[in-house]
Amino acid sequence: MIAKQVKGKDFYGVLMYNQKKVDKAEAIILDSNLASGSVVKQTKEFNVVRQLKPNLSKAVYHTSLNLPYSDSNKLTDEEYSNLGIEYLEAMGFDENQYIVYKHFDQDHSHIHIVANRVNFSGNVVSDSHDYKRSETLIRKLEQKYNLSELIRKQESNV
Repeated sequence: MIAKQVKGKDFYGVLMYNQKKVDKAEAIILDSNLASGSVVKQTKEFNVVRQLKPNLSKAVYHTSLNLPYSDSNKLTDEEYSNLGIEYLEAMGFDENQYIVYKHFDQDHSHIHIVANRVNFSGNVVSDSHDYKRSETLIRKLEQKYNLSELIRKQESNV
């Protein structure tokens, strides 16, 4: 599995990107702790909590978890959802707003996670060593969900 992480400034853009996929039946929402259904209202909801840290320039956390082609249809929607939630919690997003989308617009199914780096208490999830932490975590998730393990190099790409 490969995790691609991006930190950004604008919730609306990433939410609209994913919603367009949903509208075209190329994605579904697997899980969310937001009350709103529309992109505009979801953006406002994210930004209310974001205002707890007004000087934080990059409050948007967006990651995609991409399984190998051979494993992309191996997990149920519930398992994909659980995988996403476990990933978020282990990365420190256990008290944060989030949405988990499953995309099937390519040859392999994958999930996109959009989360607020500012949690409900106003603390910011640290991005210190997040690529290395993510790499270690996805190796554990591969084993837990019986997925093909990425071939490891002697030296990490991180």
